[in-house]
Amino acid sequence: MNRTIVIDADNLCYRCRHAYSLSNKNEDTSVLYGFVASIIAEIKKHKPTSVVVCWDKGIPSYRKELFPEYKAGRHQGEDKDLWEDFKRQMRELKDFVSSLGMSNLVIDGFEADDLMYWISKLILDEVIIISTDNDILQTIDVSKRIKVWNPIKKHMITFDNFYEIVGVKANQYIDYKIMTGDGSDNIEGIRGIGEKTASEILSSYMSLWDAFQHVTNGDWKCSKRAKTCLMKADTNRVNHLRELFDLSKPGDDMICEMFDQVDNWKPYDNSEAQFRQLYGRTT
Repeated sequence: MNRTIVIDADNLCYRCRHAYSLSNKNEDTSVLYGFVASIIAEIKKHKPTSVVVCWDKGIPSYRKELFPEYKAGRHQGEDKDLWEDFKRQMRELKDFVSSLGMSNLVIDGFEADDLMYWISKLILDEVIIISTDNDILQTIDVSKRIKVWNPIKKHMITFDNFYEIVGVKANQYIDYKIMTGDGSDNIEGIRGIGEKTASEILSSYMSLWDAFQHVTNGDWKCSKRAKTCLMKADTNRVNHLRELFDLSKPGDDMICEMFDQVDNWKPYDNSEAQFRQLYGRTT
């Protein structure tokens, strides 16, 4: 079976921005250097037959309609010049990726998470998604074809070890996110429920809705605190959280655009000489 690695480009760029401090001809190249060095390392480690690099380009409108606070204020307080320089390096990287025969995937109005989810489902290769963003864990399913490599924690999350690493089953992950929320995206989950309580609930019940059905019928298996939190939960908001976190609903237009881009991808060239040439431009 062929192997595709799928890179969460924005996630990697942000990590490189804070991990390196380099310049070339008086221009900051920290992100360029870190990105290229990281991709070289991941290609050597995973030995893919193709590489797809996914980029954010906006936020789906339905997410902002559901939760106007979604990712609000994330870049408040940024130095304007530093922020513009960061974006410059990201633009250059997109050209670099294409020149190396890797495939950029970017669609107006969608986040990299959406693209990574759907490209991993639509291609038939073994897929390794490289990201530290836990949202993408919902791609892992019973097919066992999709894995997520976290380059910071140095672990490969698969269907078989999902419970051991995450604390819930793969098919329970969206319910887990609904309960715990996502502080990095400015989204609160079910008030009063943290990771420990969410894991407790999902170890006793198949799903969040299963837990809701039992919370009022006298057959409750979890802590009193967990019961109180679920009884106070706004079920309409819970439904909205499910829509927000679920990456499986992009719309037909997004899928068609993805197929158009895939049709135009060039063959992957993994020659190290090309990488070394690029690497030299960043130092």
